[in-house]
Amino acid sequence: MIRPYRSGAAMSPDIKNDDACHRPNERPRLTGRPKTATKAAVLPEKPNPGRRQNQIEALAQELHEIGQRCARLLQAGPSAVEHGDLLYDKRGLPK
Repeated sequence: MIRPYRSGAAMSPDIKNDDACHRPNERPRLTGRPKTATKAAVLPEKPNPGRRQNQIEALAQELHEIGQRCARLLQAGPSAVEHGDLLYDKRGLPK
């Protein structure tokens, strides 16, 4: 059911589930924190498109560097490269 908008009146959600209706009021009472602070702590952060783009660019750069390293190793042909050269560094540790 959608309630009609009344000018000057605050809009509140029409929640049909009693548990979902009472839970937001229960946690602030138990923690002693204000309702707004409690709800802000529970709500997920808004996605940051800039951060996501930076992660994509960093991954692309890392994959590009891996590709360049593999290309240098394979210039002499696949038979000239030992699998250990691809997997381990000069000290014998995994790359």
